[in-house]
Amino acid sequence: MDGLLFDPIEYIDTNIAAGVLKDLTCRQCDHRIRYRQGSKIFSYCGAKYSGRTSIKLLKVKACQPACILFTHKDNAK
Repeated sequence: MDGLLFDPIEYIDTNIAAGVLKDLTCRQCDHRIRYRQGSKIFSYCGAKYSGRTSIKLLKVKACQPACILFTHKDNAK
């Protein structure tokens, strides 16, 4: 978390997030990390952590709807 008191995912209504992030996917997000393992390529979210994967990042599908932490690749830092 970036110095926030509460995690934004916990207090933002999913219906509001769906309206704001309409037609956006993880494929367009700057937080998406492509990780190659052998001949397979996996996508992970660099903004969300997970204890269930080997690299400790949340595994995502490129076509899934974007979350509230979405940052467009074109507008990234």
